[in-house]
Formats: sequence, C-alpha cells, structure tokens
Amino acid sequence: TPPDTVRYILEKEKSSSLPYRVYSFAPDVSVLETKTCGKFTEYDSYILSRALAEPNYAMPFGIDTLTGYDNFQPAVVTEINAYLSQIKNTPTSSMDFSGRIRAMRNTLKMMNVKYIITYVDIHDTDFTLVYSTTTGRCEYKMHVYELRNYWPRYFLTGDTEQIGSKDGIFDTRSLSEMEKLTNTPRVYYAGNPLWSHPLDQGPAIILRPETRNNTLLFEVGGGIKGKMLFVGNTYLPQWKAYVDTVEVLIQNVNYQHMAIYIPPGLHVVRFEYQQPFGF
Repeated sequence: TPPDTVRYILEKEKSSSLPYRVYSFAPDVSVLETKTCGKFTEYDSYILSRALAEPNYAMPFGIDTLTGYDNFQPAVVTEINAYLSQIKNTPTSSMDFSGRIRAMRNTLKMMNVKYIITYVDIHDTDFTLVYSTTTGRCEYKMHVYELRNYWPRYFLTGDTEQIGSKDGIFDTRSLSEMEKLTNTPRVYYAGNPLWSHPLDQGPAIILRPETRNNTLLFEVGGGIKGKMLFVGNTYLPQWKAYVDTVEVLIQNVNYQHMAIYIPPGLHVVRFEYQQPFGF
C-alpha cells in the first residue's frame, strides 16, 4: 500500500497523461530527533524512506523518481544524484534547508521533477505546499511540494546552447552552469551539434506522445526551419530513433537526456529501446 504522500500524488495525477518525476529531499535526519521520541531508529528510517518514495521503495508505487532504482542506475544518473546530494548535505552553518533546495531547483526543473517529498519546510515561491501529513511512531511531519515551471518530459524547441567540454563530454561543472542558466526548456549540448541547420524559434507542440512497451511515439511539427525534439529519458546506446522510418542520430543533451533534429513539416517519430541480451 502506498504511503499517504504517494497516494496524494497518484490521486492528483490520475486524470493526467503527462509524465513527471518525484524527488525526495531528506537532508538531515537529526532534525527529526526529539526529547519525546529519542534517537532515530532503523524502523523510523524504513517508515520515512517509504513516505519519501526513496530509491527501491518507489518502484512498486508506480511513480517515476529522479533517483530511480539504485541497483540499475546508469552512471550519469548516479553523477547527477551525487551532485544534488552534495548540495543537499551542505553544512547547516553554510546554508539552511530552503537555501539548499533553492540551489538545486533549476536542475530539478530540467529533470522533469514536479513534486518534492520532504520533512522540512521550504520557504520559496517556486515551491507550493500542496499536501501535509504525519507518519511513524513520533508522527513526523511529511510535506509534498509542487515545483512551478518544471520542464516537460518531452518538448520541441529551437533554443539550444553549447555547454560542457569541446570533446563532447558533460561533467559536474556542466550541471553547475546549467543550474545558473536554466530558465525555460532548452537543449544544452557538449562538443559539436549533430545538426547544422538554423532552427525555428517559434512555438511548437508535440501532437501525440505515446508510450508502448520499449517504444516512444510522437507526431511532431518541425516548423519552417526545423526544431529539436527533446526526450527526457536517459541517453543510452540501446536507444534508436527514426523520423518517418529513417534512422537518425541521437544527441546526448542536458547531461543525461536525448534530442534529435526534426526537419520542417509534420513527421512521425519513433524511439525504440533495444534491450541488450543479458547484463
């Protein structure tokens, strides 16, 4: 049975088909220790991990978390989590809890994070408190915050920017740069782009996103000059992309995600994940 925090999110999103991610913000369990309840125990840790929808607990609940299932995390996901953990665990004397979440909010937006589950109060206009409850033997307060202006999982754009090293490699410095630059959905790439065309800067809509097993389907419009289709799934070599049945190259963008060039006009796009044999 999902905890109250997760049940609230699932109920709120049941009529929506738009994908989103959840992030667990649990910076310091010592704030939960009280004179009444005493030291934080392993059982307390288990109860909170479920309520926070932390890795290995979220999978049965049917929600996407930023951290995923830690036994099968690609290296880039591990690197992003390490970057966020470094901010999350900043010494209290240097930055309070609200300061820590503010320092990572643009990265969370870029990663399609819509909800933050936490036991600390967040004081920032980008985070709206939408649900509160209690859990555990000491009735620890748990909150669900909704992050304003989070990025869609999939979008079309003509807004691109080179970032990272010239040899095409992202690193944690790239995340710091993107955190400062990120405002509206855009494509960040390292090295040379796989497209050589000027892009259409006008608005665009993905007409029909659809997921079938290991396949993502889209009907998209490239405008007059063409656009980039951003796909917020982890960039892995097993992904193949096709525009009107013609295979196209996938660019690693925004540190861990994918993008392809969409030529002018309407097109049917298919991403297929080809499961490798064995591990």
